[in-house]
Amino acid sequence: MDQLPVPETIRHLSDAEYHLLHRAAQVLLPVAGSALVPLSQVPVVANIDHMVGLLPAHIRKQVGMGLTLFDNAAVIAGWHGRRFVDLDDAAAVDYFDRWASGNSIQRALSTLVKRFVYIAYWRDPVTWEAVEFDGPVSERWGLAYLGNAPLPQEQGEERA
Repeated sequence: MDQLPVPETIRHLSDAEYHLLHRAAQVLLPVAGSALVPLSQVPVVANIDHMVGLLPAHIRKQVGMGLTLFDNAAVIAGWHGRRFVDLDDAAAVDYFDRWASGNSIQRALSTLVKRFVYIAYWRDPVTWEAVEFDGPVSERWGLAYLGNAPLPQEQGEERA
């Protein structure tokens, strides 16, 4: 997997992080032969790179350390003897399953990788038609974006 060239457009992920997330997308999104949009048509890792770029530097560093741990922990004897990026599909799925029911750090890192991949795939409008999603209602209905506005107060209710 390390031979896969990293696109020049990837600005926030290291080469190893790019390879890990690319491999994770292949494992977590087995869309080949289905009605879902092929991974080759959705910039999953580029979308993740963009999300990571929005994080503060100190958080980005911690995410990078976590991704490195996730990738390299598969080498430990008794696991698989090679990095996550080098596992075959069945072993990679098993690895995710073990980490999803492991200790708190394993669960957190497994969840992080999964959420990055799933969000990066499904946030792309090209993926929506296959699941008959026609986009955010806020856009269809012309609702103004309010950001993190507080909920309106009920009559007689005081703000804390």
